[in-house]
Amino acid sequence: KESSGKWTAYNHGSIDPVVNIHDFSAQDKKSAMISANNALNDELRGFDLAKAPLIKVVYLKFKKHCEIALMVHHLLLDMRSCRVILEDLMMNFMAKMSGKEFDFGYKTSSVGAYLGALNKHILAGDFEDEVKYWSDELSGIEDSTDISESDMLFEDISFDKKKTKKMLEFAAQNDVTLHEVLLANFAKNYCSIFSKEKIILNSCFHGRDEFLDGVKISKSVGWFNTVFPIKIEVGKGDILNYVKNKFKNIPNRSLNYLPLRFMKKDKRI
Repeated sequence: KESSGKWTAYNHGSIDPVVNIHDFSAQDKKSAMISANNALNDELRGFDLAKAPLIKVVYLKFKKHCEIALMVHHLLLDMRSCRVILEDLMMNFMAKMSGKEFDFGYKTSSVGAYLGALNKHILAGDFEDEVKYWSDELSGIEDSTDISESDMLFEDISFDKKKTKKMLEFAAQNDVTLHEVLLANFAKNYCSIFSKEKIILNSCFHGRDEFLDGVKISKSVGWFNTVFPIKIEVGKGDILNYVKNKFKNIPNRSLNYLPLRFMKKDKRI
């Protein structure tokens, strides 16, 4: 909910599930697909961040089959959580079709438990040694400048299977990740076009690294992605190797950057 101009997450408690049904069984195949697409778009626009629920099930009935769409506001779940939910749903469905019960396995820690444990360590100063790294990373960076929409340049770039395969092979041959390849090339071209020596970007990890005692989040559902700044300077030798080493040297895979900045509110970062 919004309070004093800021959004704050809160647990609404137990509510009745939302299941919306759309019946297109009387329509021909082409008309039904158009109607279903329109219905799904309308459902997606139906979320109100200030009101529960932010998750719903949409049931689509066609002439010869049915489809189910699970819709969740993106602020509730990261992509890893979506995969966890879909895998459990499919495995449970297949077990039920075979007349068996599906074992969901052990219960992992909640987002609240994870944040509570993390906050405890942050306030105790357990990650104080990481502050210098982030302070150095942000040093010498000018304040961000507002850019009007008229100054922006938009261009859509897509990679087909052939190009994607080549990039994956190149990354494997050079012992780097695809993320590092794309980031290195973007930074190099940006600095070349705008005559800059460095650029600072926000990057992210999935945030599922388990480093807190007693906290297991491998199959937890929620938002765990970490966002952190990374400064890339051109002219430091091979740009790809430079970016690779930058990521390699990030302490604790950036897990503590946001907590240090927003939980502890350390002004140095």
